[in-house]
Order: sequence, then structure tokens, then C-alpha cells
Amino acid sequence: MTCMRRTVVGAAAGLLVVGLQCAAGAGPAPLVVAEQRAHTAKPSAPIDLRHALQGEPTVGRPLTIELEVTSRVAADDLRIEVAPNDDGLALVSVTGPQFDASAGSRYTRRVVVVPRDDGHYYLTVIATLVRNGVPQSRAFSVPVRVGDAASAGAHARVESDASGRPLISLPAVETTTTP
Repeated sequence: MTCMRRTVVGAAAGLLVVGLQCAAGAGPAPLVVAEQRAHTAKPSAPIDLRHALQGEPTVGRPLTIELEVTSRVAADDLRIEVAPNDDGLALVSVTGPQFDASAGSRYTRRVVVVPRDDGHYYLTVIATLVRNGVPQSRAFSVPVRVGDAASAGAHARVESDASGRPLISLPAVETTTTP
């Protein structure tokens, strides 16, 4: 049986396929496929985040969110910034110091927010490591679902167009400015 090795590389997809192609009439072609995806994402800071909601999110009641940040490398400084990404959550307090980060150590921060309305909201957490004077940051989103978010019609509505395709309708606010 005469076979030749065939390699196909798809640079755009980051795909490598290696196989054997045999001459016609040589019997079934054995095929060996190896797939390798190229890592196309930008590198991010070596930081991991875990979070836990302390209680049930309820409109108008303070909610404590426990953040646990882990640095995978030693660093001179570890800073954590927290901000709600819309008006659905009011930030009340953030407690916890800056840290001299050790590799593998866990650092906690408590955040208290007050939900203003039912819906799906996100708390943005930006963790920044400073190592040898060079900052590296990584952003995280902590989801907070308040009440019956499905009935909170102020955020999104699913409709259909004339051909039956789903459309997501989001609210808009028109503002004007005068010179």
C-alpha cells in the first residue's frame, strides 16, 4: 500500500489536520487526524476571580457580594476596582485593602450594593497586578439577578419580524442638547 502524508493548515481558523492519503486501489485509506487550535486571544493578567452572593438579591435591600481574587504570580501590588455597569445596582461600599500579592494566595473583598429594580445586572470588577512597575489588568463581570427578571420588561423584549425571525427590542432614551 502506497500512502503519502498530507498536511492541511488553516491559518485563519488556527487548524492543523494531518492525514495519510493512499493511492487509488490500495485499500481503505487510514486517516490520522490531529486538531490543534491556535490561541488567538490576547494574553490577560494572571488573575482569577470567584464570587458569592450573600443572600437573595431583593429590590431596595443591601446585598453583600464576596469577591475572592487569586494571583497566579507574585506581584508588588494588587488593586481591585468595583463599579456597577448600569443604574440597576447602587454601590454602597467596598471593603478591603490593597495587597502585596503572593503567587497562589487568595485575597477577599466585600462589596455591598443595593438593587434598584428587578432585572439582570452586572458588577464590573477590574483587578490590576503591578509587577516590576508594569501594571497588568483583567476585567470580570459578576452577574446579579434581582427578583423576577423575566418580567422586568424595561430591559429587553423578544418580538418577531414579518418572516418569523426573532428580534430583541431594547429600550432607548432620546435626549437633546441645545447649543
